[in-house]
This record gives sequence, C-alpha cells and structure tokens, in this order.
Amino acid sequence: MEDPVTAAVMDVFRLVCWVAWLDGLVIVSERPTAIRHGRDNTMLHAERQPAIVWDDGTYLNSWNGVELLAGFWDWTGEQVTACDNLELRSIAIEYMGWEPIAESLTPLAVADDPGNPGHVIELYEFAVASGLESMSADRRHFVRVTKASPTMDGTRRSYIIQVVPLITDPVAAVVESFGVSADVYQDLARAC
Repeated sequence: MEDPVTAAVMDVFRLVCWVAWLDGLVIVSERPTAIRHGRDNTMLHAERQPAIVWDDGTYLNSWNGVELLAGFWDWTGEQVTACDNLELRSIAIEYMGWEPIAESLTPLAVADDPGNPGHVIELYEFAVASGLESMSADRRHFVRVTKASPTMDGTRRSYIIQVVPLITDPVAAVVESFGVSADVYQDLARAC
C-alpha cells in the first residue's frame, strides 16, 4: 500500500502533468492533448497518426508500445528493407503487408523450415542504394521466417532477418543466424 504522502504527491502529478511508469523508470511530462492505446489499453498504439501529441506539436508514433521513426507511416518497401532494426521491419510487415516489401527484394530460394514445421523459409536479396551500410558492399540477404508461437490474437508474425550474404541455402542462412549447427536447429522446439 502506498504511503499517504506519496499518494498525495501522485494525485497532484496526475492533475497537472502526465505520468507513465515503465520498468524501473517514471516519465513525467506536460499533459498531452491526445494519448492513443491499443486494444489492451496498456501499450501506446496508433495507426497512421501519433500515439501521443503535446500542445507544442511534439508527438510520438508507436505501434504496440514500440516507438516508430519519423516518417514510418510513409515508408516504401525499399526503406523497410534498408532499415537495420528487425523489430521495425517486422512492424512494417504487419502494417504494410508483405507485398510492398517483397517488391524491393529478389527471391533466391525457398525451403521447408525444419525448426517450425508447416512453414517455409524464404531467402531474398536486396540491392542496397549507395550510401547505406550493409554486410556486403552492395547487397543484403534476408530470410523471411514465421514465428513459431502465435501472438495474443492468434496470428503468427513474419520477420525478415538479415543473414550472411554468401549463404545461398535458406535453412543454412537461418542456422547461421541462430549460431547453432543444422542438427541442433532441426531439433529446436521453438513453439511455445
């Protein structure tokens, strides 16, 4: 139970500002003019609009609690593929769908996923525009995989994981990204 002094201070904070509690962190700011949450009402979430907006025009884009980069809603498939952040690429697939992203990729190979029966691993190549960092000078390789365990709404998220560009077998590329042998990967029970 909260002591009376702390409770009183928190009541004042709630009246004059916005307070958010995170793991080991408390954020205190001016009151936003808009706050948008996801279905569970605990994570900041808004599609094609800011999740938090303040009077001075400052805003924060968020998708299921993950802060999005400025301009995310208008990204092209090429910008998604060029992004180094796996989580942002996954959110882009969820938001945009696979087709706009696939347009910027060249399919190389497909194989059954031995670590996730009933699903496949797709290997793709992406030609990197000049000025972008990459694992190779001008090409990146990605595998598209399906997460073995479903999300809370029962769907299975797809991910595009950057892999070593020299490997041409989709399973070998995923095995390399996990850092285990092919035998160990095939025996993994990844589903929850």
